[in-house]
Amino acid sequence: EVPSKRAQAREILLHPELMSLFVVLILAQLTQQAVQPIAPLFVQHMVGPSPYIATLVGAAFAVVGIGDLIASPYLGKRSDSLGYRRVLLISLCGVGLFTLPQAFVHNIWAFLGLRFGVGLFLGGIIPTTQAWIGRLFPVHQRGTVYGLSYSASFVGMFIGPLAGGVIAAHMGFTAVFLITGGIVLANAAWVALAVRPAD
Repeated sequence: EVPSKRAQAREILLHPELMSLFVVLILAQLTQQAVQPIAPLFVQHMVGPSPYIATLVGAAFAVVGIGDLIASPYLGKRSDSLGYRRVLLISLCGVGLFTLPQAFVHNIWAFLGLRFGVGLFLGGIIPTTQAWIGRLFPVHQRGTVYGLSYSASFVGMFIGPLAGGVIAAHMGFTAVFLITGGIVLANAAWVALAVRPAD
């Protein structure tokens, strides 16, 4: 007898590794999206009155994408040889260590450099996690699993800007980078302690 779709979904969601990896995806997106609502004000605070504020804010997000674009193919290849868990740990630690100093920069070029560093390591988080998730399930279940994993990512994307705005309003810009950087490092600790290797 072929299991019902509800039974198949239940089987997927009860997989011991999947929920742990969903936590990784949610926290990764949350920490990256938390910067969005404060970026214009933070850049303006650094450079003062300038006609190029919008351009500089756009650059702060663009360099993350450029770093991601450069690093993703390399980190994806390394995950095949080093293993998903190791690459994920390296990437999470890298993102955390490039996020924390952003709380203390007063120069736009230093800020852009740190954002670029975040992008380099960010390129190893989501692709590696998605590949790891794909390895956990047979081909006929992967469509459902990837749909659920993208839903988990969107949860982080929804919570992140809201959390960043609330933190900035109550604790200031510096706290956003310190807290989100700390969350990324906590995410790394979660992977190290709670997520078992897939291979």
